[in-house]
Amino acid sequence: MNYGGPRVCHHCRQPGHFLRDCPLRQVPNAAALLSGNGGDQGRAPAPQDNDGLLPAQNAIVPYRPPTANGGQGEGGRYNYQGVGQAHGGQQGQGYENNQGYGNNYRTGYQQRPRNNWWGDNPEEERDDRLERVWGWYSKEMETKDKERRAKEEKQKEEEEKKKIQATEEERAKAKREREEFEQSLGKMVRDNMKDVCSEVIGKKASTSQDTTAGRDDVARGEEARQEDTRRKQQEDRWSGRIRSQSTARETKA
Repeated sequence: MNYGGPRVCHHCRQPGHFLRDCPLRQVPNAAALLSGNGGDQGRAPAPQDNDGLLPAQNAIVPYRPPTANGGQGEGGRYNYQGVGQAHGGQQGQGYENNQGYGNNYRTGYQQRPRNNWWGDNPEEERDDRLERVWGWYSKEMETKDKERRAKEEKQKEEEEKKKIQATEEERAKAKREREEFEQSLGKMVRDNMKDVCSEVIGKKASTSQDTTAGRDDVARGEEARQEDTRRKQQEDRWSGRIRSQSTARETKA
């Protein structure tokens, strides 16, 4: 396409269609044939327009009907008659009775291989490419999604394991602290009981000793009183005897 000028076909230089839709793609120098003696609007056809083949203006080639191999005849040449009918409807020109272009342009040219740059069905090819790209992208995204889900599940499992381990450690720590508390409490109770028992036993011993000492004191006091009583009685007896003897002497005297 000529982007600087009118939008025409790159092959036949005619407006209204693109190269992939050109009905004259089988004709190697269609632009030169359509331009006539004056070229493409007064310009001589360039070698790239007609593949280096110059138009034979007065050449007369006998008519050859199209064959089953796409219009090729012997020697790789084909008849160009009827081109006007194929393209005359688009140009609004009256090309009838297979008269061709430029009055006497009934000539055959060597057929050029078809240009498959755009492919036979460019839309289908483009859709096929898009489908392949989308399939590859979908597969990649699915693989990444599976990897992400597997990673998340692994992280969740590790977190659950850590939580379970932390819970077990807390339970073991609480159990160990409770056992230590019970042991310390039992030891404290035993020590207190020993102290209490020692105090009770000491008080009992001191009480028994005090009781024994008191009893001894009472016994000694009782014995002292009895001794005093016996001494007084003895003294009284001696005093009575002395007085009686004194009285008897006085009476005798």
